[in-house]
Amino acid sequence: MNNNEIKLLPQSEWTPHNIRDQYMACEWSISHAKSENDPEFVRFYKSILRDIELKMTPEQFSLAADDFDEVSGSIYRSVLAKVKEQEKSDD
Repeated sequence: MNNNEIKLLPQSEWTPHNIRDQYMACEWSISHAKSENDPEFVRFYKSILRDIELKMTPEQFSLAADDFDEVSGSIYRSVLAKVKEQEKSDD
């Protein structure tokens, strides 16, 4: 992912439908700030990331943050299905 693919939106525009994208964009911004050796922006984006995490459901957070490589594919598919249902029903 690059900075042009997903932009961080203002918190007022975060929705269940875009919150995982916002999480990924914020993680990318943290990585970029670290590579630029900019601790002020690292702290800034980490603060935003915490706010994003609070808006996510536990399943959305798990899907974004957990490593599913070491568990069965059925666990990943189960979490993904639950997230898709949450994102569909939370208008």
